Amino acid sequence: MAETQLATGPALMPPARKFVETVRALFAEGLEEKVLWNRIAEELRGLLADPDLRSHTATWPDTKKGDGPPSNLLFYEDPDYGFVLNALVKSPGAVTNVHDHGKSWTLYGVLEGGEHIERYKRVDENPVDEGPAALDHDGSFDVTPGYIDLVPPWQIHQ
Repeated sequence: MAETQLATGPALMPPARKFVETVRALFAEGLEEKVLWNRIAEELRGLLADPDLRSHTATWPDTKKGDGPPSNLLFYEDPDYGFVLNALVKSPGAVTNVHDHGKSWTLYGVLEGGEHIERYKRVDENPVDEGPAALDHDGSFDVTPGYIDLVPPWQIHQ
């Protein structure tokens, strides 16, 4: 495989570059998905604790305000393995709709502040990728800085 450029615009800062390189190496190992994503979650915990990264977050704009649609700050999209590194910066009081991420695994890492997360399970007979969906509440919890939320495919949450 040819060497992959790790950024197409401004170069990734060193902690993010190291994280991306580590994640690429984990993908290259061919691990089972659940094992892979648990390992990536541990690496993300280290990235979020990095003081250089934390100092840069003060300049990031809010990408989610009130109940409007979210957007993300995209830092990296991997051309070989398809994972992305981005940030959702929520202003105080911002809320998201109940949703899932389809067939994608998602890691949420909390840098500062906190959030209340709700989980849901689907209770209808429709296929996972078709709606409408009938949902039952399946738990809730609060997250604080340092928390990593590993969300498997089709996990419905808010």
